[in-house]
Amino acid sequence: MTRRQRGFTLIELLVVIAIIAILAAILFPVFAKAREKARQTSCLSNIRQLATAIHAYGQDNDETLPLGWYYDPGFDPPPADLGFNPWYIEIDWRTAIIPYVKNGQIFLCPTFERPNEPLWASPRGWSQGIRRSYAYSYVWSHDWIWYGKMSACPRPASIIMIPESREWNSDWKQDWIDARIWFDGNKGLMTTHNGISNFAFTDGHAKAMKLQASFGNLNWGNDWPNNSFIPPDDFLWAWWVGGGWEQPGWLKPKIANVAPEYR
Repeated sequence: MTRRQRGFTLIELLVVIAIIAILAAILFPVFAKAREKARQTSCLSNIRQLATAIHAYGQDNDETLPLGWYYDPGFDPPPADLGFNPWYIEIDWRTAIIPYVKNGQIFLCPTFERPNEPLWASPRGWSQGIRRSYAYSYVWSHDWIWYGKMSACPRPASIIMIPESREWNSDWKQDWIDARIWFDGNKGLMTTHNGISNFAFTDGHAKAMKLQASFGNLNWGNDWPNNSFIPPDDFLWAWWVGGGWEQPGWLKPKIANVAPEYR
């Protein structure tokens, strides 16, 4: 007697293919999230090192933080074929801490979608290969830095010093939360990791959190410039109403219109 060999039927093959497709659909997003989690951890390490470098700069400069940016007429305009705006001939906080960092790679978030995009606003940054993934908090570089030193911040553990940012500018302003950047289409200013962003705080520690959580409940008044209302501790961008960018009346509608990646 001859034994008849039996192969898979078409239905069985389709069932196997369907099972593989279902497993792939389940596992691939998990793998992608795990990969992004690793990138977030690397980014968190970067931003913590930048905060440490800023503190080292402050210790060597009488507790004074580096300015967000300032114009330096000593630099020649960049080559025209690079497409940069010659007006932005400046030194910024990134340039100031280069001696304490000595590694331009930590200025680049591994999730940044355009890793070859140079830092437009810093000629010295170009020579160091510094990219643009992190910014200085606006309250430090404009609203407050002119008036005091690091020790003057009343709650350094809850005031953001460095956020993630796609913007070419050297600082990040609170009321930009709903802004869109030209090379990211409908995306906002910040780089996010599965909806989470990394922040470094004034005391030097760093943590990951949702951008919207950094604004708290916005439950104080709008009496700027009289400064009658002080932001509560859950507002992590400023401890006083300075330039008016912190007003709840300005921020609430903007937070409701944030880029889709923040939701």
